[in-house]
Amino acid sequence: MPHFDRCRTCGRWTPRARLTSEGRCCPECAQAFAVCVNCGRVFPRGEGFDEEHCSRECTTRYVIVRNYGPRPVTLATEE
Repeated sequence: MPHFDRCRTCGRWTPRARLTSEGRCCPECAQAFAVCVNCGRVFPRGEGFDEEHCSRECTTRYVIVRNYGPRPVTLATEE
C-alpha cells in the first residue's frame, strides 16, 4: 500500500515515491511557489516582499531578532 504525503507548497496529497527531495509534488509546483528564507512559509512566486521573503513584516522582524536578539522590540529599538 503506497504512503501519501502532502506537497510542501501546494498541499496536494501525493504518493511519497513521487515527491521530490524537497517535498514538492512536481517541478511546476517548485516553479510556482517560493519558500521564505526567514520563516519557512510558502508563498506564490512574485507575491512576496521580494524573491526570498514572504512579506516586509517578516523581513523586518527577522532583521531585528538577528541584530538585537529575542528581546521585546520596544526595548531593542530604544537603545
